[in-house]
Amino acid sequence: MKNLGIIAMMLFSMATFAQKDQIQERKHHKETPEMTGEQRATLMSKKMALKLDLNQSQQNDLKKLFTENAKEHDKMMAEHKAMKDDAKAEKDRFKIMNGRLDVQLAQQEKMKKILNEDQFKKWKYMTKKHASKKHHMMKKDDLNKRGGENRKRGNKQRRG
Repeated sequence: MKNLGIIAMMLFSMATFAQKDQIQERKHHKETPEMTGEQRATLMSKKMALKLDLNQSQQNDLKKLFTENAKEHDKMMAEHKAMKDDAKAEKDRFKIMNGRLDVQLAQQEKMKKILNEDQFKKWKYMTKKHASKKHHMMKKDDLNKRGGENRKRGNKQRRG
């Protein structure tokens, strides 16, 4: 009985430490200074150059494209923050999502023009993999926000 109590206390303390680490990680993420669109574009174009073996011309074209995208993204984020408090924002949800998909299609066409066929295939694979990883992380974060529904199901998590 004594051992059971000790084990329970150890498990409780481990859970507490894990939660503290998550909270500290979120605080650290908020404290990091945000980069400018130009800086993000430079980093992204260099990462793409490394992963896709781009020549200098392609790298310059991507940097221009990413700079334009960053400016557009900053503008959309400002609009989103303004709409967050607005009640009609829910009604405009279709319009926002449709616009986002139009931007993605345009981005894909521009990438087709800049990259060769092999590079484009590799880029598509990378974006698909990144989107799936992002979706998985958002799902996991959503479960944590809701109080860990996975605990209610006997710690069985869906993989996806």
